[in-house]
Amino acid sequence: MNYPKIKSYLSIRFIAIFTKVMLAIMLLTLFIDVIELVRRFSDKNLSFLNILELSILKQPELYQEILPFIILLASIIFFIKLSSSNELTILRSSGLSSKSIYFIPIFIIFIIFLGEIFLLNPLTNFSKQKYQYNINNYLNHKAATIKAEDVWFKAKSENYKIILNSAKISLEDDKTIFHNLSLLYLDHPKVRFINSNTATLHNQNLTLINNDLYGKQEQLQSSALLVLETDLSITKVKQVMATKDKAKDQSPNIISIISSLAKYQSNNDFTNRQQLVLLSNILAKLLSYLIVFLLAAYFCVLPPRYNKKIINITITIIIGFTIFFLLSVFYNFTLSNKISIFYGIWLPNLILFFSMLYLHIRKELGYLLWT
Repeated sequence: MNYPKIKSYLSIRFIAIFTKVMLAIMLLTLFIDVIELVRRFSDKNLSFLNILELSILKQPELYQEILPFIILLASIIFFIKLSSSNELTILRSSGLSSKSIYFIPIFIIFIIFLGEIFLLNPLTNFSKQKYQYNINNYLNHKAATIKAEDVWFKAKSENYKIILNSAKISLEDDKTIFHNLSLLYLDHPKVRFINSNTATLHNQNLTLINNDLYGKQEQLQSSALLVLETDLSITKVKQVMATKDKAKDQSPNIISIISSLAKYQSNNDFTNRQQLVLLSNILAKLLSYLIVFLLAAYFCVLPPRYNKKIINITITIIIGFTIFFLLSVFYNFTLSNKISIFYGIWLPNLILFFSMLYLHIRKELGYLLWT
């Protein structure tokens, strides 16, 4: 038996299926996105080429998000086709073990994972920046609005200190606008809390509009307008937000992984932890890809005459989506610093991975009815 040719055949088969699934899903998402952008820019007189360019620029980021589902669907189709055509039975009868058959697509998945880290991440960063730049031009936006729930600013004057947080921040050339501002006003011995709908920072003066004020032993008061002198500048706000965006959107490679681990050990600050969470999540993606592959192999390697394939495919897809949902929940908890990196990212993936290995061992020993 010519095993190298068999392995080449299986490799080409899996790559072809993966490519077809990827192209089908991306063409579908491109079509849907074009329709949405046409609706969104219906009053801007944009050409179809401009709309198409925007949609294409969104594809790398979208591809990163749907890559696990592409691997899941490709694995399901791969094993269903091999089972239906009796090819798996013939391969096993010729002496090729299940491990050898599984190793071929697993190796391809590993190559896909490396491509995501070293090629897709930098491409995603570039496309996101280009997309946002074009959007701002088409909408004539002078300000970039950024979510900032996890960013706090400190400022002071000669008589008092303030600590403030805003749900969103709009950055303009000559001013900064804080939306849904929460502010702690410290003027010893007085301490007041201020909630403001909108606050504008201009020339180091913070102007608050529609405010609710209350202190430790004071009743709630309202004020339409407040002006506070601070040492907080627009440049400082932009620097803080730029640091936040860099830590959030950076596409790390192996060198930055090692660098971030070293920084995290020596300086356990918020930015380093956030970056380490992102790096850990990227590395753990390989485990999630293997989990869905083993899931597809467990439910979709069936006898040729098995008449409940649709049920098994449906079960596989439902379990796969459930797994990705749970992993995303744990990841968000970890990102918000509610649980540790190990318990939020590594432990769930490891538990699921070894659970799938255990199920495959049971299946090889003949504990399933259809085997």
